[in-house]
Amino acid sequence: MSTRGAEAAVTRLASRQHGVITRSQALAGGMTRRQIHRRLESDRWRRVQSGVYAVNGAPTTWHQRVMSAVLSIDGAVASHRCAAVLHEFDGFSAGRPELTVPTGRSSRSDLARIHRTSAAPATTRVDGIPCTTLAQTLVDVAPLVALRRLERLLDDALASRRVSFDDVVGRLAWARPRKWGSLAALGPLLEVRATDAWVPPQSELERRLARALDGAGMPPWTPQVPAPWEGTEEHPQLVDAFIPTWSIVVEGDGRRWHTRVEDFERDRARDHGALSFGLLVVRFTWEQLGAPQRVRHLLHEVAHSHGRT
Repeated sequence: MSTRGAEAAVTRLASRQHGVITRSQALAGGMTRRQIHRRLESDRWRRVQSGVYAVNGAPTTWHQRVMSAVLSIDGAVASHRCAAVLHEFDGFSAGRPELTVPTGRSSRSDLARIHRTSAAPATTRVDGIPCTTLAQTLVDVAPLVALRRLERLLDDALASRRVSFDDVVGRLAWARPRKWGSLAALGPLLEVRATDAWVPPQSELERRLARALDGAGMPPWTPQVPAPWEGTEEHPQLVDAFIPTWSIVVEGDGRRWHTRVEDFERDRARDHGALSFGLLVVRFTWEQLGAPQRVRHLLHEVAHSHGRT
């Protein structure tokens, strides 16, 4: 390859890697050691880590820092909180890169925090950066966050269809022999979501409602049930929850979700439609759902007073 061709090839590769190139990549692309040395001497490149260079003039970004860290260790991938940012998990911010590195490889880095593993994690690329898959990242961050935050991350990923239930279960099975701390938190959440009837909540309001209805002494219930009194088969209208044993529809009301006049009027019309089918409708506000025992107590009283228990 000609000198000009080698330079063009290396430049294209660096542009795909957020302005970062390794010495071995440059040599493999046809550049000589002398050409690499000249670029460093002329400040066209700057040394980021031994054998890793950034092209001066390329934007200095967090993604460039992550790519530099990944390229500095053979076989490394972005993982844990770093991968969570790449996958746009809610509540994670760009900080010091974190890498997962195979056991036996160098685990020293001035650029990143290192996690070692004896078995290869599931990997993908996000913005051109090698990183753990979304399902793998959920398993990795599980021991690092509070239970409710983990529940939200899991539900948001499932609800958006960015990951499948089976993918997460598979990564959990991969982690189990390693006795990671994530198992204690993530396992029970997956067990609850293992039934075909479970639908990932779309909002924190629905999550509060689910916690109340899942409490002790409550009969089985189903989320997001098509309302028989309105809508079409192609575009069904859904109620938040239905308790078949008691013929009770349970809805959650919150100011963030029902603020406009037309929403209020539509909800009242839905209530009337339910009554015409012999169903009772019980609505709870955001604040009321914060006291799940009271919610369950009221539902028991309503069912009893109407002879449904």
